[in-house]
Amino acid sequence: MKKKLIYLIFFICIVLVTIIGVVFSQTKLSKNSNVSNENVVLENPTVLYDSNGNIIYDATKLDEVDYVTENTSILGIVELKRDKYIYIFNGFHFGEKGIEIEDYTNANIDNRGQECIDYITKEKYDTNYIEEGDVLICNGDLIYYKYRMIDNKDFDTKNNPIIVLKAKDFNAMKKESIEGKRSAIVTIVEYYENEDDIFIKYEITDNGYKLPFILKMKNNNEISINGDLQEGKQVKIEYKDVKVQLDDLEIKSISTIE
Repeated sequence: MKKKLIYLIFFICIVLVTIIGVVFSQTKLSKNSNVSNENVVLENPTVLYDSNGNIIYDATKLDEVDYVTENTSILGIVELKRDKYIYIFNGFHFGEKGIEIEDYTNANIDNRGQECIDYITKEKYDTNYIEEGDVLICNGDLIYYKYRMIDNKDFDTKNNPIIVLKAKDFNAMKKESIEGKRSAIVTIVEYYENEDDIFIKYEITDNGYKLPFILKMKNNNEISINGDLQEGKQVKIEYKDVKVQLDDLEIKSISTIE
């Protein structure tokens, strides 16, 4: 009986030593792995560096301004609307996939209840009029922050009103361009022969503003393709039915314009 107890205690000790050894080695490996990461400083986890040793993020200096572009005009699509700020995105989201467009700017705008003017009707409102999906045209100062990795820009509208192109009116413009009632330049954003989707960019110009938008289309064997569909190529598209909703559009044929 005593021998069995001794064996049991000995066995438990071996198991404990093994577990401690594994934990220790994993901890050491984890530390070594972190040290080799060029973007992380373990001694101060609030600071991140790039591969050249430059600070790209510092949680203690988030409000330090890098530079300001004064008296400029920007456009962006409202992604978030909150009581204290409005966030505009420089492109379109398709699930987790985001496609940015150089004609739009991402920035945070202070929500101070400033004057807003409807793009179509010219009626005046305040920021309660703004909704997610609207396009905002803003004049003022674009502020770049030095040590923010994400959302590193604010926009100060100063005393200027915000012009609001409502999402429904923008969608009407999109439909007009697809139906051929409004001129637009159409180009390939992303196409791979074996992928399920094609991303198409329409560029509308209205009242001196560029108002591009992107469509995500299904790629299948029924589409007649004429030419090499490379990124940036201008194309002409024929749809099966242009009267359906934007999300239900199907491509009949697509041809490059040389």
